Amino acid sequence: MKRLVSILLCALLLIGCLTTAISAAGDSVPFIVATDLHYSSPPQEVTVNHPGVKYYCAGDESTLTSESNAIIRQFLREAAASDARFLLLCGDLTNKGTRRQHTEMAQILREFTAQYGKQVFVIDGNHDFYDRIPVEDFRDIYHASGYDQALEIDETTCSYTADLTDSLRLLALDTCEHGAGKDGITPELLAWAQRQAERAKKDGKRLIAITHHNCLEHIPMQSKLMSDFIIDPAKDMKTHFLDWGVRYVFSGHTHAHDIKDYTDKSGRKMYEILTTSLSGYPCAYRTLTLSTEGLDVKTVMLQGVDRADLPQSGYTDELLTELTGDLQTYAKGSFRQAFGVRKEQFFGAGSMRRILARLGGEKLQGAFDLVFPAFAANLALPIYAKDAADGESLERIANEIGLHFRQTDDRDVTDTLYFFATILFYGDGDTSYNDDRIVLFTQCVYTALYAALRDVSAEKRAAILSDAGTAASAVLPYTAARVGSIALEGMSDDALLETALLIASPFIELFSKDNDDLPDGDVFLPDRDDAPETFAQKFLRILRFAWNLLIRYITDSRTIWSRRPARG
Repeated sequence: MKRLVSILLCALLLIGCLTTAISAAGDSVPFIVATDLHYSSPPQEVTVNHPGVKYYCAGDESTLTSESNAIIRQFLREAAASDARFLLLCGDLTNKGTRRQHTEMAQILREFTAQYGKQVFVIDGNHDFYDRIPVEDFRDIYHASGYDQALEIDETTCSYTADLTDSLRLLALDTCEHGAGKDGITPELLAWAQRQAERAKKDGKRLIAITHHNCLEHIPMQSKLMSDFIIDPAKDMKTHFLDWGVRYVFSGHTHAHDIKDYTDKSGRKMYEILTTSLSGYPCAYRTLTLSTEGLDVKTVMLQGVDRADLPQSGYTDELLTELTGDLQTYAKGSFRQAFGVRKEQFFGAGSMRRILARLGGEKLQGAFDLVFPAFAANLALPIYAKDAADGESLERIANEIGLHFRQTDDRDVTDTLYFFATILFYGDGDTSYNDDRIVLFTQCVYTALYAALRDVSAEKRAAILSDAGTAASAVLPYTAARVGSIALEGMSDDALLETALLIASPFIELFSKDNDDLPDGDVFLPDRDDAPETFAQKFLRILRFAWNLLIRYITDSRTIWSRRPARG
């Protein structure tokens, strides 16, 4: 009898486990997210933009515009072969926002849905309005990719809601100020979204959202240094999403690959899944499975495209081999070529002035303007003497002051900045502050600044460094304590050191450091809130933070602060 009871109990347990597994599987929703497709009409022949180099057809942008048609079609073929039930596209569907580009892109999406039965849901990006088409026209062109399925459409924007499954609803939120890069969130749009959230709650629907701009800071100092890529923090979108019951937000625009979470004081948690550009290195998209337990996130990188979808002439056999079988190499090489062309955007006078304005204000700008031409010219020199045709290099200047450069394969500072940018686009970037390239970049900035000030009169030099040091005092410790003592050990000019570190810090932080410990590529994001901290937990957390801060100050800052002279 006991044996029979045991057998029956085991059978019941087994049936229960199977039922739970089947139920969980039934609740799972597989789908795909991609963004920043930057579609351009494919040319018949690729243009030679850079004669004499391997990637001669690279444009002046970070995306592969000539190859975008082939990349998008390969992405859709992979989506068709997957178990994804629908696709979410987070803006910048086109590169220039012309009517022709929109019409062709919408046709590609309609054909995909008609052939494979998988619905596409889009939202607009800033590139989609570069040609300033009316909002109504955008909605009409993409009517089959979300708007025909919409439960409600906001009259003044491209925002809408639509049911994805019987229990899951999409909030497609238009965050663009049309025709500009800045966010276009208005009180009226927030009120509209609030009504949609209330309706979803009343209908018993789970709500997820797609936007183009970011609502969380994915990159250190993003809201200061890349404010056009993030919704104004004063609008507090993270709290709005939490209030609306949105735990998962999918966005693009930054071309970075990153996942960020946020937990408010009451323990409510949300995630923003930021995806890199589909048509730029590393040509990636995300496959996701949403269940009652949480969101399973995977990253897929395209490996090749179909020759028939490419421009029909103009490629060498070597480039065709990469495009069709080693797309990652082609994308990275083309990005490197484009990055060199656009280095002024990253490290030119205009970019530098914006950075200094956001960090140190007009006083720092004024001080730096006096030496910027010489500083920029010095920074453009070859890094190492071995690469200098005329013998003039940053390394030679550094040797004069006893600064020994770290050795890398980089030939100039653009190589180093390109290395940082690929980390940002690829995701999971958390480069050590002791990394050779981070140390080398800091050394190059210091050396270029030193040389720019070398021929300035002692009086003017003192005034420049005094203004720079005063302006830098509030923001300098961000990177100085962690990089300065490694890269510039032995450098004794306190104000010059501070100024060099202030210039180097934003680039190091923006392009090579992750903002948290959350994996950016493959990760499971649980569907649960964090329990509110008890008083004891909060006290211990603050104590640990203070202790770690003290240890970091002692171990990393002693070289800098021990030589800080008193200022009268």
